[in-house]
Amino acid sequence: MAPIPIVLCGKHPDMCDNFIRGMLPEYEVVHVCHNAPVAKSELPALLKGERTEPCSGKGSNTKTRSPKIPKAIFVGGGFSETELEEMRAVDVLRTVPWMYPPANRRPKTNGPPPMEMIIARAKEAFVEHGFVEGKEDQVEVGLWDW
Repeated sequence: MAPIPIVLCGKHPDMCDNFIRGMLPEYEVVHVCHNAPVAKSELPALLKGERTEPCSGKGSNTKTRSPKIPKAIFVGGGFSETELEEMRAVDVLRTVPWMYPPANRRPKTNGPPPMEMIIARAKEAFVEHGFVEGKEDQVEVGLWDW
């Protein structure tokens, strides 16, 4: 089973590290962006198959000369809806599905939910959308809730 390559847009480096580890073996985080301007700058080239070194220094593409093209972009709740729309305004970035937690589904606590909960819900939502090995190119492109 080969993991499906995805991008993570996450603001907190430690949480990103835990998310990267937790998404394996089904999903491989190939590139991480910590803010919207960087995502808008780095991701278009990556989606075109060009080698793009992430400013974050995170993701499996940092260890290879042949970058894996991501099949989806996962955005953490640290990003505002305005930042999300700013990133999604880039045409080439709308060619893959995006996953983002709607405000009404986020816990009403200070800070993010436990990483185990985020990972479990992300994997569950990917499966709900049919984003599984062998079918990752057959899913509907758009913005998915998680």
